[in-house]
Amino acid sequence: MVFANKFLQTVFSTFDENGDGSVSVSEICSILERLGMPTSEQSIQAFLGGLFSNKKTHVTEDEFLELYENICYYLEKHDATSNSSSFLQYSEDQDLLHVFRLFDRDGNGFITPEELQIVLSSLGFPEATRTDACVDMIARVDKNGDGRVDFVEFKKLFSP
Repeated sequence: MVFANKFLQTVFSTFDENGDGSVSVSEICSILERLGMPTSEQSIQAFLGGLFSNKKTHVTEDEFLELYENICYYLEKHDATSNSSSFLQYSEDQDLLHVFRLFDRDGNGFITPEELQIVLSSLGFPEATRTDACVDMIARVDKNGDGRVDFVEFKKLFSP
């Protein structure tokens, strides 16, 4: 959870452009859509209504993390009821897998330089404008030299 939270804190701060510590519901929709989890303002309002006692137009970073966790929990439950098997128990691996899936845009189990570039661009990172920078980032993690990052290679990024 720690690694997923650090990533999501970066996402949150990217969209908290004025630095006031909150992001609007419409910005949350934009964030989730860019992370590959499209939703509507009504859906976010429904989630927020279930999480918090008063109607929210903005959420803090902690509330955003709680919202994301609840969305992931809902998606996991949906996956479980649709008979898709999971080889992971709830653990740090599952948190990392959520983050990995944000980058693995086509869902084929690999992060390519192009997918990395798309995600970094959507989050406003200037490195994403340079394809060679994304290729270099992938190469630093790509242990088997196939030009892409699988989950095992990704997980090693976060291992001591």
